[in-house]
Amino acid sequence: MGDFNFGGVKWPLRDTGYVSPRENNFIQWYNDSNLQQIIDKHTRYRQGNQPSFLDLVLTNDESLIAKIDHLAPIGKSDHTCLLANIQIQTQAQKKETNGRPNFKKANFEKINEMLQTELFGSMRGTICVQNQFEILLKTIREAINFCLRCEVSIFADDTKIFADPTVDYNHLQEDLNRIANWSKEWLINLNASKCTVLHIGTSNPRLTYKLCNAELTGVKVQTDLGVKITEDLKWEEHITSITKKAKSLVYLIRKAFGVLTPEMMLKIHKTFVRPILEYAFQVWSPYFVKDIEHLEKVQRSFTKIPRALKQHPYEERLKVLNLTTLKDRRQRGDLIETYKILSGHYDNTDFEQLFSRNENVHLRGHHLKLCKSLSKNIPHRHFLSNRVVGAWNRLPEYVIAAQNVNQFKNRLDRYTTSN
Repeated sequence: MGDFNFGGVKWPLRDTGYVSPRENNFIQWYNDSNLQQIIDKHTRYRQGNQPSFLDLVLTNDESLIAKIDHLAPIGKSDHTCLLANIQIQTQAQKKETNGRPNFKKANFEKINEMLQTELFGSMRGTICVQNQFEILLKTIREAINFCLRCEVSIFADDTKIFADPTVDYNHLQEDLNRIANWSKEWLINLNASKCTVLHIGTSNPRLTYKLCNAELTGVKVQTDLGVKITEDLKWEEHITSITKKAKSLVYLIRKAFGVLTPEMMLKIHKTFVRPILEYAFQVWSPYFVKDIEHLEKVQRSFTKIPRALKQHPYEERLKVLNLTTLKDRRQRGDLIETYKILSGHYDNTDFEQLFSRNENVHLRGHHLKLCKSLSKNIPHRHFLSNRVVGAWNRLPEYVIAAQNVNQFKNRLDRYTTSN
């Protein structure tokens, strides 16, 4: 990379008027990774504002660098890009062998010595691709959040834009056009065929939207980060999906293990089965009895696998295995998640957007009491911000006053056991 205008390089998104606070980070990354060629003297203006000229000849060692590609400038940048494949080769000679190789005769000391060569070590230590890619993604998120008018949620490379179609339809379509123009200008291709629209609400007008001149497909169910979200915000389809997956796993475990002791069964259950039934339950926690029983039925059948416990009632099997019902575990998880949010465990999380504080200081109990938000919508009444309020307000002060998450868990378990 040449230093043709080093110090004055700007990487703004001029179509939105936004300038990132890390607009010069791109140059800094190349300084830190030792991948730049400083061309300073020959590219500055001479006295009298006469331009300098430079003929640059690139050479390389075929054993180290191969397949050099010359690309056009990216976006609005005036820098030309060169891509090359860096190769690492050893001096070991290949020998033709007959039959199966015997790894017991390998010289591992020599292999370690080759892996710790100066070339390999310096390259491994100076190139931090993953960290720099995360910084680049964060900069892109800031740019997108700044230029869009509708609400945006971004996780990794998954972006969701949402708005009320009866009020902000034009704003949402304009934001989609901004994203399309921005991605086209910066050579980031969007696959519009994989982008969908989920119309939430029974009275939704179901308007159409376009991205990159392609009409987005409307869907009734969308899987987002492993959770199936439907138009009516009910979780029956997601619960059916995860219970089917968990039951299949339980069947395979029954066939694979002829006899299971309670200790072995407990480890398998906690490692393989229960995580399927509890992933992201703070979002989709069931409130219909049939869904609650559908989930509990998986654990109920799994605890019957040990022959010594098969004839005992479900409650006794749980006591022997030191387990609780999945419903109790979900309530415990809701309380822990609420504590994390209210105590500032998550960065950039405003708890006032999720919970409503009870401002009445004359009530009994702890100082972080919450109140429910009124709603006629059944799914909203059972969201985390509403369903956890009763159990949270009943906790004593010494549990809420925990200094960290582990201390809160221990105090919560002692309080639950004693009551």
